[in-house]
Amino acid sequence: PPGNPGIHAGWVGHATVLLSLYGTQILFDPNFSSRILIARRAVQAPIQAEEIKDLDFILISHAHYDHFEPDSLERLPRKARLIVPRGSLPLVEKSGFASVTEIDWDQSLEAGGLRIEAIRPAHWGRRSPWDAADRGYNSYLLTKDGKAVLFAGDTGYTKIFGEKGKNREILLAFFPVSAYKPDWFRANHCTPE
Repeated sequence: PPGNPGIHAGWVGHATVLLSLYGTQILFDPNFSSRILIARRAVQAPIQAEEIKDLDFILISHAHYDHFEPDSLERLPRKARLIVPRGSLPLVEKSGFASVTEIDWDQSLEAGGLRIEAIRPAHWGRRSPWDAADRGYNSYLLTKDGKAVLFAGDTGYTKIFGEKGKNREILLAFFPVSAYKPDWFRANHCTPE
C-alpha cells in the first residue's frame, strides 16, 4: 500500500499472489477467471483485476492454463512490466504491455531497486500435454533493500530453494499446495507435508 513501504502480500486464489515489496507492486500468475478449463474456482477472488491500478511487475511462472490466463492479463494495467519464462514470448507478443521480458533459469534482471532471479523448480512448462513448444518454467527469487521473497510457482521437492536461502534470509515464501494426488503428481507439485 502507498505510504506503508514494508512487505505486504495477499493471496488472490489458486496461484495468484499480489505482493508489495518495499513500494514495488508485483502480481504473480494472475488468474481471475471463474473457471480453469473444466474446473471451477472454489472461492471467489477477493479482488478483481480491474481494481489493481498501481502495478509495477507481472510475473508468470509457466504457461499452464491455470497460471497463464490471457483473459486475466487483458484486464491488468499495461504499464506493468511483464516477465515470462523462456519460450513464452509468442503467447504475449500482442498483449500491449509496455515491456515484456523472457527470463530463464539462473538469469536475473534489475529494475527500480528490485532484483528478479529465475530459479529452476521441479515442474514442466508446456502449455498443455500437446504443446510442442519448448517453454520454460520458473520460480522467482525477488530481492529489494536486502530482503528476499520466494515465489515457487508449481514445483515438487527440490534442493535449489535451500541452496538459494543459504546466502540470504528469505522472509516470505509462496508454495502452492495442490495437485499431489495421485502419488505420481508429487514429483511436480507440493504436498501439505
